[in-house]
Amino acid sequence: MIDFLRANTWCSQEEYKWRMTVPQIRLASMDFTHIEYISSDKGNNQKNDKLKNAKVINGAEDLRNLNDLGIPIL
Repeated sequence: MIDFLRANTWCSQEEYKWRMTVPQIRLASMDFTHIEYISSDKGNNQKNDKLKNAKVINGAEDLRNLNDLGIPIL
């Protein structure tokens, strides 16, 4: 318990004891996600690279013509 609480500072001792189930604790202890902060120049370049193939959705009409994968339906 102590190791889990030290590694996951977002969780209080009371929440760990009384509100979390065993599967939730196991999932939280296996969560290795992290935030990577990048400089603004690098961020703008990466954002532009990712948006080259992006679909532009302006309203509900655009959503009606897309399936779940974002591929246009004819």
